[in-house]
Amino acid sequence: MPPPGSWSNQVEFRIAIYRGESQPAGQPFPPDVGRHPAPHYPGRTPMPAAPIPVALAQIGQVAHTVKDLEPAVAFFRDKLGMIHLFTAGQLAFFDCAGTRLMVDALPEAQGNGNSVLYFKVDDIHGSVTTLRGKGVGFEGEPHRIFTHPDGTEEWMAFFKDPEGNLLSLMSQVKP
Repeated sequence: MPPPGSWSNQVEFRIAIYRGESQPAGQPFPPDVGRHPAPHYPGRTPMPAAPIPVALAQIGQVAHTVKDLEPAVAFFRDKLGMIHLFTAGQLAFFDCAGTRLMVDALPEAQGNGNSVLYFKVDDIHGSVTTLRGKGVGFEGEPHRIFTHPDGTEEWMAFFKDPEGNLLSLMSQVKP
């Protein structure tokens, strides 16, 4: 349990650190911020970490930068059907089948660029038809980009969010 007076809202704390603030929301940082690699609470002795084998695999969160959060939230939630987890200030979080999408409208994130987000779907043609019906504009038709030796085809269809960031649907079609 953190000591009294320390940060109870970790999202707010992380936003403040990201912004480089020294006293976000009018509260001082916990006394250990910036001096220890991990939180240190009175009465607890930090244990040195033993080296372990590391092989990164599963992505836990992807950031997507936008200028205006409200239209982006409406787009991802209402048009793409994503589960909106929560909004914290200028950050909105969505569940993408276990990977969290953070839509970031913080001023500090502007100009850092975006990666193309590729969303897996089972039926690319049906998904494009459904999303077009919700007003999502696609850059052409779904198209095959590669055929594996076993005959499995890789298909993609590209579209943009309200701010012009490129997104894509992807599907593997078995023979």
